[in-house]
Amino acid sequence: MSIPVTNLRGFSTKALTEYLLFMILGVARKIAIVAQDGYVENNAKHRGIEIRGKKVGIIGLGKIGLGLANILKDVGMDVHYWSRSSRNDEFTYEELDSLIKTADFIVPCCSKNEDTSKILTDERLRSMKKTASFITFARGMQYNKETIISMVQAGDLYGFGVEEENGSPIKYSGNIFAVPEIGWCTTECMERNAKQWADSIINAIKAEYPTRVN
Repeated sequence: MSIPVTNLRGFSTKALTEYLLFMILGVARKIAIVAQDGYVENNAKHRGIEIRGKKVGIIGLGKIGLGLANILKDVGMDVHYWSRSSRNDEFTYEELDSLIKTADFIVPCCSKNEDTSKILTDERLRSMKKTASFITFARGMQYNKETIISMVQAGDLYGFGVEEENGSPIKYSGNIFAVPEIGWCTTECMERNAKQWADSIINAIKAEYPTRVN
């Protein structure tokens, strides 16, 4: 007997894209360094950058990538992207190597899987501009975190925004804005999640499976 398996789709997209924007802003304004200095004001050391007009390179244009692209376009960033299959004329498509070398912010939005595990090589990461930043959430595609951390601490990269277990702005030295894994954790996200659970159960009673995966 085949048992239908369904999933919940897209309930956390809005929450995650807003959290990525939060990380971009945190890195741009050097909030980690401010926190490491005990929030004692130092206008020279804590001078950040504005994100308006900066080029952001989004890797992957699925639901999260597209949602982030729309948010960043609205705040005035120059949105470029690379995707294996998706295309969107509202934003500028660019080949991956060029995108990584030229963007001010790189934000991978692909899921972690066998196909994406070899995309963000150390060679590509080291090709980023010294003035660039790398932003990622906890369940994003595979990359070498130690490479990024060492680049930031050596002055070879402007900053690093990362969602991780027990993340804290004072966890590392330098402009490494580590934040806890709560990107999904909003009231609205939980309400959407609960509604999708309820809808899925009701649909199953009626032998309907709109989000079936098997």
